[in-house]
This record gives sequence, structure tokens and C-alpha cells, in this order.
Amino acid sequence: MKQFKRFISVLLSALMTAAVLTALPFAASAASDIYVITGDSVWLDGWNPQPTENVMTRKADGTYAITVKNVLSYDENYQLQVVRFIGGDKNRKEWYGANGTTYNYDFRVTADCDVTVAFDPSTKTIAASGKGVAEAEYPIEKLVAVGSGKDGFLNNVSWGLNAEANEMKETAKGVYRLVCDSVRANRSYQVKFAANGSWMMNWGYDGAAEVRLNEANPALYNSPTNITFTPVSKKDYVRLTLTLDLSGWDKLTKSGATWRIDVADAAAPTTQPPTTKPQPTTRADRGSNCHHAGRPADPDRQRDLQHRAAGFRDVLERREADHRDMVDSDHRRQHGQRPVLAFLRQEQARGRYDARCERCL
Repeated sequence: MKQFKRFISVLLSALMTAAVLTALPFAASAASDIYVITGDSVWLDGWNPQPTENVMTRKADGTYAITVKNVLSYDENYQLQVVRFIGGDKNRKEWYGANGTTYNYDFRVTADCDVTVAFDPSTKTIAASGKGVAEAEYPIEKLVAVGSGKDGFLNNVSWGLNAEANEMKETAKGVYRLVCDSVRANRSYQVKFAANGSWMMNWGYDGAAEVRLNEANPALYNSPTNITFTPVSKKDYVRLTLTLDLSGWDKLTKSGATWRIDVADAAAPTTQPPTTKPQPTTRADRGSNCHHAGRPADPDRQRDLQHRAAGFRDVLERREADHRDMVDSDHRRQHGQRPVLAFLRQEQARGRYDARCERCL
């Protein structure tokens, strides 16, 4: 009888061990990693990845891929990153950018097409392909110093992405400079350098090195952090020379750019009466280039349109100012994108929107 009980005990133990071993593959399968793509809202989720959206398919060779249908041609770079949800847990994720870095993978679409994105977990590389897919381009039509314009700094224009007064001059190939005279000394200021009137391409504080005036500092591409500095002087006013050097900037690694702020004593500003420019009164004077151009406006709607225009401009200004307060929430340290403004720029390029035309709002 004892031998029989011992046999039963051994048999039950063996069956339990077999059951555990059989269940392990299913447990591992249930806890598999999930890879998704995320990107700007022009074509994806607006940098809000979820383990159930834009999920990549695992291939036999261990790589992952996904095809996004009917991606429209766009006059700026598309941006994306791959996100790995560890064990499928939405709260445990890793981000992968271009060539295993934290920078976005950029590409262009020159003609409407399906875009296939492939990712190799072993090398952390991303590749986009499609009939209309082309390499990313980084043209700089203009470069503007954008920041806390006050006390004479940045001509007192605060966070003006398109401020003509703060447009930097290219003094050498890839070297841009702006001089601010008669700026109050011993006060704190903030600045970043934005290209082409948007945050799509900008350079700022790299978050590692100490800010040093009168010498070159590393400039981080699409930085979430403004350059904060205080020009110290025994005088009341200083002359600031802002320089952004992109001559050594590597478009692949997004590294090699530097910024510099030189400080020199300056005289107090001279007071001059403000000049007032006449404001345009007709649609032709406003220079509208949208599809409303040349059409007569309905006088009965002008009051309503004026209210809508004022409100819309206020929203855009707030969105631009919000860039100062961007926080590093896994992805914003690199993307620098303002999706609504990017969409409006695309619409403007296609002749369907003009910021100066109230009927577009």
C-alpha cells in the first residue's frame, strides 16, 4: 500500500511538472513584446503611441514591418519613431529613432503612396520605403532667433517665429548671426533658433553642458529646452551677438551644430518716436493668395469674421508660446513638431489656406 501511494505521488508530481512546462510557451506568447510606429499627426497618432495602434508585424527573420496606406505628398519631412511595449505593457516602453539614436527618423513623400516602415531590433535601424518615398531634406530658407523678447533683447519681440527683425544673417556658409544692441544687463533671457518659421527644425540647449557665454556651446537639434543665460556686466546695457554655426552639422546624426552668445558693454538706447505703418484695408492690399482672392467679401459677415479671426490668431499664438513649456514625456525631447501649424502650412502650400484671409478661418 505504501508503495502504491508513493507511486501515485510521483505520478502526480510528474503530471504537474508537465503541465507547467506545457503552459510556459503560452505564457511567453502572452507576454510578447509589441512594436508600433508613432509620429506626427500629419500622418500618424501625434506622438501618442498605443500597443493596439499602428502595430508592426513580426517577420520570419525577426524584423518588424508595417504599411501605412495612402500617405499624401508633403512639402516637409515626415517624422517617426518605433516604440517597443515590453511584454505588451503600455506602461513599459522603449523608443527607437534613426540609427539607434533618440532622434526622429525623417523622410519625405514626393507623391502619394503607401509607405512601408521596417525595423530591425538587432541593429535598432529604421527604413521607410514606397514609390513616392525620398530621403529627408533640411532646407533652410530663413533662420530666426526666437525667445523672451524683452528689455531690448530680440527687439522686444517675444516668441516670434516669423519676426523679421530677428531673422539671422548668413555671414558664412552655414553660419548665422544676429546682433541685439542695448539689451538690459544682469537679467535672464531665453532663446532658441528656429528654421523656416516653425518648430519643425530648431536648435537649443543640449541639456548636458553648462551654458557658457563668449564661447561655442553644443546646439541640440529639436531640443525641448531653451538656452537660458544672463549677461553679466557692470554697465546697465550690453550688446549681444548671437551665432548659430551649422557648417559642421551632420544631417544623419543631427550633431555638430554649435551656438555662441558674445557679450559686450553698450550704451543706453536712444528714445525715438514709434513709427506707424498704414494698415491694409482691402483684400488686394492684404495680398491674400488663397482661393478666396479676388472675391468680394460679404459685409454682413465682417463682424463675425473679425471675431473668429481674432480668436484663431490667439490660439495660434498660444500654441507657439506653449513651446517654451514643452516637457520631456518620452518623445517630446526630439520631435519639436507643432501639428496644427504644420497642417496649416501644408494647406497654405496647396492654396487652400492663407493666414491673412479672414474667410479661410
